[in-house]
Amino acid sequence: MPHNPLVVVANRLPVDEVSLREGVRQWRRSPGGLVSALTAIVSGGNTTWVGWAGSVGPAPSLPDLDGVAMRAVALSAEEHENYYEGFANQTLWPLYHDAVEQPVFHRRWWEAYQRVNRRFAVAAAEAAPPGSCVWIQDYHLQLVPAMLRGSRRVPDGRRRARLRPDHRAPARPAHPAAGGRGGRPGGTRRRVPHLHRRQ
Repeated sequence: MPHNPLVVVANRLPVDEVSLREGVRQWRRSPGGLVSALTAIVSGGNTTWVGWAGSVGPAPSLPDLDGVAMRAVALSAEEHENYYEGFANQTLWPLYHDAVEQPVFHRRWWEAYQRVNRRFAVAAAEAAPPGSCVWIQDYHLQLVPAMLRGSRRVPDGRRRARLRPDHRAPARPAHPAAGGRGGRPGGTRRRVPHLHRRQ
């Protein structure tokens, strides 16, 4: 059954580049959990997936996969290190997992995170036709919804696109032994640890 245009925005595209015989390379669907969960929804056509293709450098031109248009976002080696390995994995990830590791903060990580999020937001806006739903996945791209709302390409007043942010690792109620305090009914308020600030 046809549905309104859907734009999935995630850190990774649902594809892997594999080597075949005689040096031939081919793109195949990756076996990730997000891909498996969304296959039934996105494979019906009228869907674009925006994400990183998995290798640093210019964004490759990718063929459609199972009826889904692939739009790659470029990342340099430095951006991947600072945005992904740095801010996403060493600053945000611990905060979403009850600080099982001490979060670390570097200004260059944060600057790269903002820059890459803006690039994803521009790509999403260009891929979203009128009436589409833009589904933004995970903490790697937390700034993208606000950037899209503030974009002239997707103004709120025109309702060009509906935004659906989603976190794969939502904040969970803290156990009292871990320093959690009771909050409003139906939940708890978490104590967020201070970030180590390094030069």
